[in-house]
Amino acid sequence: MSWPLIEARLRKFPAIAKAFPLSMLRNRSDRPPYFCHYMSWRLGTWQDDQLFVRFEALLEHAELLPNWKCEKPLLLGGDFSDFWSLNWQLQVAEYLGRVGSAVSWNKSGPDLSALLGGERIHVECYVYRKSFGTEMFVDEILRKLGNDLRAHHDLCMPFSLPHDASLAS
Repeated sequence: MSWPLIEARLRKFPAIAKAFPLSMLRNRSDRPPYFCHYMSWRLGTWQDDQLFVRFEALLEHAELLPNWKCEKPLLLGGDFSDFWSLNWQLQVAEYLGRVGSAVSWNKSGPDLSALLGGERIHVECYVYRKSFGTEMFVDEILRKLGNDLRAHHDLCMPFSLPHDASLAS
C-alpha cells in the first residue's frame, strides 16, 4: 500500500478527501485485522483512477443531501465490507435523486427517504456481508502477489470465516 499514492489521490479527489481525511486513514494502520482503513487500501493499491472518478461523483451528490452526517459511521468504520455498504447507499441515493425528489438521509431507521409519485418512501440499503468482506480482502491481497492467485469458494457450500474482533486473533 503506497501512502504517497493515497496522498496524491486525496489531492486529486476532494470529495473523497473530505469524507476520508488522511489523518483518519492513518489512524487505522495499527488496528487489526486489516491494519488499514478500507479506503486507504483502495486508494493505495488500485492501479486505475476510473472507479475513484465515479466514487467522487457519488460522494459529491451524497454530501448535498440533508443529514449526510448521519452516515459518518460507514466512513469511520474500518471493516473491509463497509465500503460496499457505503457504495450501495451512495448509488441508491443517486438513483432516488433521478427518479424522485426531496431525497434525504434519515437520522434513524431506513437509510434514505424520498418523494416518489407524490408519496414519501423510505429505503433501507442492505448489503449481505457475512464472511464475504474478509474473503474479498484476502482475494485482493492474493491478486497483489500474482494474477493467477484467487480466493474461491463454492457458493452452494456453507462458508464462514472469522469476522470482527475474532478475525484478529
